[in-house]
Amino acid sequence: MKDLVGTVEFNRQLAPRYFHIRLRLPEAVGVLSGQFAMLRPQGLVEPILRRALAIHRADADAVEFIYLVLGRGLEALTRVREGENVDVLLPLGNTYPTDAVTLEGRRALLVAGGVGSPALFMLAGDLVAKGADVRVYFGGRTKFDLPALDEFEALGCPVTVTTDDGSAGERGFVTAPLERDLVADAGPNGSVIYTCGPWPMMARVGAIAAERGARCFVSLEASMACGFGICVACVVEVCEGSFAPPFKYQKVCTEGPVFPAEAIVW
Repeated sequence: MKDLVGTVEFNRQLAPRYFHIRLRLPEAVGVLSGQFAMLRPQGLVEPILRRALAIHRADADAVEFIYLVLGRGLEALTRVREGENVDVLLPLGNTYPTDAVTLEGRRALLVAGGVGSPALFMLAGDLVAKGADVRVYFGGRTKFDLPALDEFEALGCPVTVTTDDGSAGERGFVTAPLERDLVADAGPNGSVIYTCGPWPMMARVGAIAAERGARCFVSLEASMACGFGICVACVVEVCEGSFAPPFKYQKVCTEGPVFPAEAIVW
C-alpha cells in the first residue's frame, strides 16, 4: 500500500454521470485484478474522506478508474483537470482466485452490472492473455449504463449485452442469458463465475452458480473511510458458506473486496 500523488492525464465523461480518469503515478506500483484505490482531489477541504474506486486498468506507473458520480466526493473528482493532482492510496484489497480457470481449464464467466464493470476488466484482460475461455455478460439499466463496453469487446472474447429497457442488446436482466448459457453449455470442464454489480444482481448470480454447481466469486462495493481496515465501516455479514449461526463480519477493504458468493449473507 502506497500513499501517492497522481497527476491527471485525462478525466473525461463517458456518458451521463459516468467518467473515466487516468492518473500518472510518481513510481511504479504493482496492481492485481480486483484491487481498488482510495482517491481524493488534492487540496479538497470538504468532503474530507477519500472515495473507494475499483482499478479499471493499470500500467507500470499509471492507473485508470471509471466512476459513477454519486455524492459530493465523486462530483468533486469530475472537476479535476489535466495536469492537476489527486491523492491516491493503493493498491488495496485482495484479488480473484483464478487457478480453476488457468490450471484446470474451466470456463470463466464474468458478469458485470453497470459501474461494476471496472472491477472485472483487468481480470478479463489477464485471463484472455493467458488463453483462457472467457465470456463476458454485461448488463445495465440503459445503453448509457455500459461503461467501457467497447474495451471489453476489444479483448476479443464473446460479450453478451443486456439492458433493462432494451436500448442496447437483449432486453432484461443480465442473469437471464447467463443462466440460459449455463444450462446449454457450462464448458467441458465446468465454469467459474466472477461478478460485480448491484447487490441483488450478485445475489442472483450466486444463486445461479449454486444451482449449476459452478464456483462463484463476488467483488463487493461498500462505503469506507480508510480502505485498510481501521475504520471498520465496510463490514459485511458472512457465514463461511453455512448460512447458519454463528454469523460473523468481515471487512470489504481487507478480507475482500473479493469473496466466495456462498460466504455472503445475502
